[in-house]
Amino acid sequence: MELTNVTLENCTPHEVVIVTDNQEPIVIPPSGIIPRVKSTVTNLGTINGIPVMKTELGQVENMPNPKPNTIFIVSSFVAQALTHRPDVVSPDTSPSSVIRDENGLIIGVKQLQKF
Repeated sequence: MELTNVTLENCTPHEVVIVTDNQEPIVIPPSGIIPRVKSTVTNLGTINGIPVMKTELGQVENMPNPKPNTIFIVSSFVAQALTHRPDVVSPDTSPSSVIRDENGLIIGVKQLQKF
């Protein structure tokens, strides 16, 4: 995938900061649109008294329809429910991509991910 001149629309509740090797941080403010995944949680029982739950993903609510030349940045949970949408990515918060401050809080990522 090699796309240029596209709009990145941040559909998360917070700024997305992407720090690449050769550029200043790219800060993408939230759009105010926050898709959520409906889910069903089933209690499977316990292991040594600890509850074990199974979460099944349902419909995604409040997701914008596709727009020309637009990629939507959503939460990983939403992106996993929308693998059929080529216009959906999420911040890559894996250990190799995440950037943390001195207190261990995430301040940015090096890349986006597609599920």
